[in-house]
Amino acid sequence: MDQSITQWVNSFAGHSAILDWIMIVASEFGVPLLILVVAVQWWIKRERPLIRHTCVAAGLSFLIQNLSKEHALG
Repeated sequence: MDQSITQWVNSFAGHSAILDWIMIVASEFGVPLLILVVAVQWWIKRERPLIRHTCVAAGLSFLIQNLSKEHALG
């Protein structure tokens, strides 16, 4: 199923210049923008413990997912 979803998503590549441009921009700036948003959230004074807990949980889940993917791929 994962492979069929990947093929379906990739089937749109090269058919729309606007969609291709959006995906290129998202892939180039998406991760740095997400890191910036998390960093800004870290220092917001409103509900600081809840926001920091959420940031740490998101970071740990990302780390665990990447480590498990690397371990599974060998």
